[in-house]
Amino acid sequence: MSGHHYGQSSLDVPVSGCSSQTELNAAELLQRYARGEREFMSIDLVGADLRGVNLRGAELSYADLSEANLAAADLRGADLSFANLTDANLDQANLSGAILMGANLKGTNLQTARLGKADYDDSTRFPDGFNPAQSEMGQPNQGHPGL
Repeated sequence: MSGHHYGQSSLDVPVSGCSSQTELNAAELLQRYARGEREFMSIDLVGADLRGVNLRGAELSYADLSEANLAAADLRGADLSFANLTDANLDQANLSGAILMGANLKGTNLQTARLGKADYDDSTRFPDGFNPAQSEMGQPNQGHPGL
């Protein structure tokens, strides 16, 4: 154990069981990102403390970031399609240009997050009371041509 306490989950202990999620702790994610890696598809970082991190342009589709602390994180241009962000802290997070198609944002507070030109679609699940049409987000994506 590293001695750091990040809420209810220890980031040094991988999630066990049969899962398609990638087992990687927050420190390793940041080390790989610093070395230039951007592909973190299906990563499992439930409850991770990622306050203020730079994950600009990262591939985080299908990631489980539920209950993660992403306050003031730089997620500009990140692909968060189909990511689980349920109950994540997105206070002051920069999601400008992020891909949020199919993402689950239930229980998050998007009031202080920067969402300029972020892409979403009809399957994106927003917190109760949040209206993307009244935000700075881009227009809803109606599908992917050629798929």
